[in-house]
Amino acid sequence: MAKAGEWSLREWINAQERQQIWLDYFAPRDYTKAKKFPFYGGAAGGGKSYIGRKGAAKFCIQAFTQFGVRECRVGLFCEDYPSLKDRQISKIRQEFPRWMGELKDHHDLGEVFLFNEQFGNNFIALRNLDKPEKYDSTEFAAIYVDELTKNQAHVFDDLRKRLRWPIKVERGGTFPSTKNGDKIDFKHPFGAGANPGGPGHGFCKQFWIDRDFPSYLKKYANEFVFVPAKAHDNIYNPSSYFDDLMSLPEDLRQAYAEGNWEIFAGQYFREWRRAYHVCPWFEIPKYWKRGIAMDWGWSSPCCILFFAISPDGDVYIYRELYGTERLPVWWAARILEQVEEDGVSLADYVKVIDPATQQKDPRFGKPVVEMLRDAGVDFQYANNDRLSGWVQVRNYLAWERDPEDDTLELKNLLKRPKLYILEARIELEATCAPNLVRTLPVLIADKNRKEDVDTDGEDHAADTLRYFLMTRPAPTKIPFRALSAEWQEAMSRAQQRERQEAA
Repeated sequence: MAKAGEWSLREWINAQERQQIWLDYFAPRDYTKAKKFPFYGGAAGGGKSYIGRKGAAKFCIQAFTQFGVRECRVGLFCEDYPSLKDRQISKIRQEFPRWMGELKDHHDLGEVFLFNEQFGNNFIALRNLDKPEKYDSTEFAAIYVDELTKNQAHVFDDLRKRLRWPIKVERGGTFPSTKNGDKIDFKHPFGAGANPGGPGHGFCKQFWIDRDFPSYLKKYANEFVFVPAKAHDNIYNPSSYFDDLMSLPEDLRQAYAEGNWEIFAGQYFREWRRAYHVCPWFEIPKYWKRGIAMDWGWSSPCCILFFAISPDGDVYIYRELYGTERLPVWWAARILEQVEEDGVSLADYVKVIDPATQQKDPRFGKPVVEMLRDAGVDFQYANNDRLSGWVQVRNYLAWERDPEDDTLELKNLLKRPKLYILEARIELEATCAPNLVRTLPVLIADKNRKEDVDTDGEDHAADTLRYFLMTRPAPTKIPFRALSAEWQEAMSRAQQRERQEAA
C-alpha cells in the first residue's frame, strides 16, 4: 500500500469512465463546474456504492486542501443499518488506509470515518435511513445516498434540507461564496446511486430520467444530471457476471442487466408501455359514452378522471383533475365546467366515487359525497374490490406482441390494449392525464400481499382508474345519424328487408 508521501488521490479513487463523469459533478476540482443533484444509476455492478464512498472521501479531502474547511460532515447513507454495514462500512475498512484516518464509533460524532489532522479532521458520517427525521438538526456539507430508490420520496426532501455549512467559523476556512466580486455560491451536493425498482423508483425516474419537475424544483432543473451505470462498463466484474444478469427473468434482466427504468423488479403493472397506451389527441365524438371517476383526498391528492368509450369498447382517458386541499364544492365546480366544455349532458356520464366518501368527514361534519351532490354532481359508489379491480386494469392494459417484432409500434401488435390516454391537445409530449401516466407505471406490489398494490405509493390516479373500469363499461352504440352515407344506405336497405320479411 502506498504511503502518504507517495499517495495520489486520483490513483486511489481509480474511477472508471462513467464513475469519473459522475465524480466530476459531485466533487470536481473546479467547484464552479459542480452540479447539485448528480445521480449515477442503472444496471447492477456499475460500481455505484464504490464511487459513492470514494466521492465522499474526495469531497472531505478537497474541502480541507482547497478551502481549509475543518471538521466538516459528509453524510453517506443507506436504507438500513445492515445494508450500510455490508455495502459501505465493511468496504471502507478494506479500502481506506489507516494513515488517512480511522473508522470508529465516536462518542460525539457517531459512526464515522474520521480523517486525520492532515485532512482537517473532516469526516464521513455513516448513517441509515430507518428514520430520516432524526437528522433534522444535523448539517451536512455533502450527502451521498446509496440505492436511493429503496427509500420513499420524502427522504429526498428530508435530507436535502440539511445541506448547508456555516460561512463563518472560528477555526479553519469556509466554502467559497464569491469569485472576482461575482456571487458564485458553492454547491453542497446531494449525490445518489441506484438500480431501477423499489419504493423510490417513481420520483427518481420522474426527476432524473424524465426530467419532470414539480414547481418547487423547476429552478434547479439544470442541477439534476443523470449518469447511466452499465454492468459491462465495470472492468472488475468477471465476464460471467453480465451473462448471469442476462439470464434473469425479463423484469429483473431489464432492470439489473440493462438498467431499463421503464421496466423493473417489483413493478405491479408490467403491461404498461407508453408507446402502446398513450395515443395522439383526437376530437371525441359527442355520442360516445362518457364517465367520470373520483378518488377523494385532502392532504393526499384528489384525482378525477374523465373517460370516453368507443364503439369497439376501448376506453380513452381524455382529462384529469389532480390536487390537494380543495373543498368538495371546488371540485364539483371544476367538474361542471369541464362537462360544459364537453357539450354533453351531466346525466349522460357514469359517475363513480370511492365508497369511503359516504362516511362523515370530521373536517366538514358531513359526508364528502353529500357535499358534492349538494354542489350539483351526484356520484354512485364504486365497486372497491381491490384485487378484482386490479385484474380489470390489467385486462385493459394487456397486449400481445409477435416475439420477432421489436418495433413497439401499436399497429404491429397481435392484440391491442383496450385502454388509452390521449396526448394533450396543444402541449407537445404531454398527456391529458399526466399524473396517471407518471404514477401508474411505477407502482409496486405490496411486499406482504403480492396481488395488491403497495398503498405507500402514489396510487390515487390508479385507484380512480380502477373505480371506473369496475363499472365494466359497454361499447358505445353508433347512432344512425353518425354513420357514413354508405352505411346509412346499407342500414336502410336492411331495415326495409326486415319489414318486408315480417309482413
